[in-house]
Amino acid sequence: MGDYRDSDPSTASLVRVDWEDICFSDSWNDEDGEDLQPVESTTVGYLLLETPTRLVIGSSYNWRERRWGTVHTFSKAVPMVTSLSEPKEADNG
Repeated sequence: MGDYRDSDPSTASLVRVDWEDICFSDSWNDEDGEDLQPVESTTVGYLLLETPTRLVIGSSYNWRERRWGTVHTFSKAVPMVTSLSEPKEADNG
């Protein structure tokens, strides 16, 4: 697939993208905290570009100006986690 700016809704496939978004909790005053899970999300739009690392979906198009108004880019990679420090051993007295 070439430059997605050259496509329009008549040349792109309509797709549904199911993805997971982050979920967070401010638990400063909560003793136990919450067992949070990622939020399941869905985006519907036109497939503009797919590479090994990203997926680009257009959801609004301006026919008069012949350009995409809203474009979403999704990462296809699993987040990489890098340890910056090791936990300290507890002093049990």
